[in-house]
Amino acid sequence: MSSSKLRHGSLMIAVAVIVFPHYFLLHGLLVAAQDIANQPASNESKPPAIQSPRDEAQKLLRGYFDNILELQDTYGRDLVTVEDATARYPILSKSSFSCPLLYDKVPQTQTQCFTPIITIYDRISNDLEHLHEQSIPLPEVLLISSLDAPHEMDLTGPSSIYSAINLLLDCAYCESLSPWVPHNQTDEAIACRQRLKSRGIDDPIRKWLARLVVTRKIVAVPVADVAGFYNRLVYELSDGSSDIQQYDNGSCDFPYPVHWSETGNSEQSRHCMSTYPARIVNELFHSHVFQLGVAFHGSRSALVGRIEIPTWSKNFTEKSPDSEAMMQIASAMSSFGAGSDMQPYEVASLNLTSNSNSNECTGVMMEEFAFATGFRGAGSELGGQIQLEQCSCDSSDTEESCDYQSTRTSMYDAPSLRSFIVRVVAPDAFGMDTDCLAGFSSIGNTNCDHSTDQYLLTDSSNVGMNVRMSFVATDLALPWTSVHSVAGVSLRDDIVPKSPRLAETCTHTKAMKLPESSSINNVAVTWSVGGALTVDETTLLYGEWSMLDKKVFNCAARPTKQELDAFFSILRDIEQMEGETEEQMETEVTFTPVQSGRTRWHSSSQQQGSDDIIQPERTFSVTLDLSRYKVGDLVAVYAIGRVDQQWVHVRSEDNLPGVMAQSNIVNTRTNPEWMLYLKDFAIKGQLDFFSIPVTIEIEDRPGFFEGSALTESSVRLSDAIITEEEEVANGMIVYAICMAILTAVVVFLCVFCREQSDGTDVFSVLSARRKIMHQRIAMDEFFRNEVAAQNDLELT
Repeated sequence: MSSSKLRHGSLMIAVAVIVFPHYFLLHGLLVAAQDIANQPASNESKPPAIQSPRDEAQKLLRGYFDNILELQDTYGRDLVTVEDATARYPILSKSSFSCPLLYDKVPQTQTQCFTPIITIYDRISNDLEHLHEQSIPLPEVLLISSLDAPHEMDLTGPSSIYSAINLLLDCAYCESLSPWVPHNQTDEAIACRQRLKSRGIDDPIRKWLARLVVTRKIVAVPVADVAGFYNRLVYELSDGSSDIQQYDNGSCDFPYPVHWSETGNSEQSRHCMSTYPARIVNELFHSHVFQLGVAFHGSRSALVGRIEIPTWSKNFTEKSPDSEAMMQIASAMSSFGAGSDMQPYEVASLNLTSNSNSNECTGVMMEEFAFATGFRGAGSELGGQIQLEQCSCDSSDTEESCDYQSTRTSMYDAPSLRSFIVRVVAPDAFGMDTDCLAGFSSIGNTNCDHSTDQYLLTDSSNVGMNVRMSFVATDLALPWTSVHSVAGVSLRDDIVPKSPRLAETCTHTKAMKLPESSSINNVAVTWSVGGALTVDETTLLYGEWSMLDKKVFNCAARPTKQELDAFFSILRDIEQMEGETEEQMETEVTFTPVQSGRTRWHSSSQQQGSDDIIQPERTFSVTLDLSRYKVGDLVAVYAIGRVDQQWVHVRSEDNLPGVMAQSNIVNTRTNPEWMLYLKDFAIKGQLDFFSIPVTIEIEDRPGFFEGSALTESSVRLSDAIITEEEEVANGMIVYAICMAILTAVVVFLCVFCREQSDGTDVFSVLSARRKIMHQRIAMDEFFRNEVAAQNDLELT
């Protein structure tokens, strides 16, 4: 071996000795790094870092707000809107309050906490702009929670409100889809209804809750005091080891319900509206007329829940003239909220209960303020404004330094402060698993025992009880009637969400076709009355559409006593001028015999031991004689109800003598003279509540092979175009099928069933002609062959 090769080999060995150790070291580091990067499963199996109670509280509240905003994205702004309090009421942005929670899903330029205000309002069904009329004034309902000092806040309140509005919107969305007309939404409608049934929401409950969405405006403030609720969550998540910061009690930060100069303690009463939650509620009352509402509160010491109703007097010791109605409504909420396996909440007047907050209040409770500040006394005029002394932001503040305008606390429209807000005080909830509450719990949380009823309507828990109480209160805000069946045929729809209620479409949106027959003089009709406790009078009104004034009787209007009296007065005058007899007059527009009863919310209607937590609606029935109507007549059938008149006729001895009922909830159903105006919003009292009419069209007497049963011919407005297109398409298909069948029958009869032919019938002539044609073709072929053969011979 040469020396050059030896030197080259030695060099290679030296390089290998120097490089390979570094290579293996580098390779080992890369492999180790890759192993670390490829081990997510082992890292995920390790317990996560323990979050502090404050971080966990932030996470829970942000998740709750995400769920609230998702409702608007899922169901659309035509049904629900979610707004921040400062965005809705810019005057609140001047308030300087610090917030421990930052929520980055919405613009937040102020220092106040994001406070969602949820409004459920069906803008499509209640839009009457095409009729050049104002929107239908709906009763307004308030659902509110967390208006307390942090240590008193009800943890189940926000969860209850979320569950309630989620179920309302889901039922309204399902009901807005039509499963009756085949089109691209049919499968979705059927699947949606099946999903609700699997969770305990049957057809009657779905239709009832959808009705509430269409016929009421529901305003929900699930967390009125976000900062206070955040601190309560921190306290709860730390098992009570974390101190709760001292807060001014927003629940009793409201002015006294009588003129402060009459209280004898004006210095104390002037300190009010100093908290941000109280100002939010104050703005709500300035812009709404809440007839009924539910406010959820908590308690540190109560073992059994309470339902408290407000009072009124200068020293808050006398019952109000509305106490009869308030007590009955609260009792209905307690009974049906508890169901058959929970202890009902006790019902009492607000001033008669031991309130732990009473010593901390500088004003009065929100519930007292909402009702009694509008109390005017006997003989005073309706409407107008309530003038109060202005609040001071702090005892040391002057009017100039106050960051909340004095006009917002010293002048109120009288209608807006006649509201009955039920105060629901839940028992102590310390130690509750907040991460499993509806609205707070994350999807897929295996630590929670999720019920199949995710809406908790039938759940035996405080949240389920609150949900049921919310629905009872919402239903009682407005009486209603509904026709269910005609001649044993159940009507499919009544109130349909997201479907315009048009005056001119009443004759076909809820309609039946009844052929003339012997049974036309015995047509059974069933209907129900709801939104009340006692049905004083209920009846059916029926007559030809041509005899009814369309401005009074339609799908959109609510006839008042004055309008009805004027209509029947004019109708009788016309009939007398035409010389009609008394019997003929009665047949023009007829009333069935008056019936009475009690609804499912009345205490006597609760069935002990029943499996149905929500009892079936109270149903009435009557038989109509329609034999006087002729073919082509359109007969309108209305159900009418007059309810809860005992609220003004039965008075407790403790009530103020000689003082009329003051709340809107009582007067709007018992006093037809009750008319209050708030800007462009009007509240009108009425005695009689009308259903959506049913139109019965009298058809020709059926043939021998035709059925005489009544059939439904209702057309949803949303399906009108689809129905017309399908009627045309279906008509063409049916016509083609009928022609094909007719042709086949004719051929069959002619071929197989004809008598022996004499040679002159069509088939004999066609057969002879066919033979002649075959013979002619054969002769032509023969002559062509002969000519060809002759030509071949000549060529040869």
